[in-house]
Amino acid sequence: MARLPSQAMSRRIADIPDWIDSAACRGMPIEMFFDEDGNGEESLPGLEVCWGSCTVRQQCLCYAKRNKIRDGIFGGYSSRQRRRISVRSVDRNGSTFSRR
Repeated sequence: MARLPSQAMSRRIADIPDWIDSAACRGMPIEMFFDEDGNGEESLPGLEVCWGSCTVRQQCLCYAKRNKIRDGIFGGYSSRQRRRISVRSVDRNGSTFSRR
């Protein structure tokens, strides 16, 4: 079943900071980052976009953690992967994340 962002989440995404202008995902189809067919976020092409060329991956991850965004790919991590990362470690580690 599709798990595209809710209207409330869409409003939050619309309010994101200026760094979004530098995001590699800017202008790409949202389906690349949200699991709509139930195959799991880890198989989404959005992960490759994040890890391949995004210069604001850390800011994106911090944004998702601070705003408790539950679904989708943010900062190069699936929702399941983000649940294992604390907000404190995101802030403390800066841009030193590695892909698990």
